[in-house]
Amino acid sequence: MMTLHVNGTIHQVEAERHELLVWVLREKLGLTQTRFGCGIERCGACTVLMDGRPRRSCMISVAEAMGKKIVTREGLADDNGLSEELQDLSKDVGHEPGTSPQRR
Repeated sequence: MMTLHVNGTIHQVEAERHELLVWVLREKLGLTQTRFGCGIERCGACTVLMDGRPRRSCMISVAEAMGKKIVTREGLADDNGLSEELQDLSKDVGHEPGTSPQRR
C-alpha cells in the first residue's frame, strides 16, 4: 500500500513502487485530466505540480512521489476555468496541459 498526498487529500493506493505516477493518478485515483502523451517528458500532457514545481508524471515512480504534495489539473481548476496556478503551469509547458502543442 502506498500513501500519496494529492490535491490536498491523503490517499492509500494499492500500487507497486515502480508504477508510474501518471497511471496511478488516472487508473487508481480516477484523476483523468492528467494525461499520457509522449512518455518521454516532452509534450507536457502528464504535468502535475509536485511540491509546487511542474513535473512530468510519465517519468516519476509512485515511490518517488510519496511524501510529496501533488496537485493535478483537477486540483487547480475552479468554477471560472483555469486558476492562476494552472495558467502559470501552461506557460511552463508552452501550451495547456493535456492538449497537444501546435506543430510548426
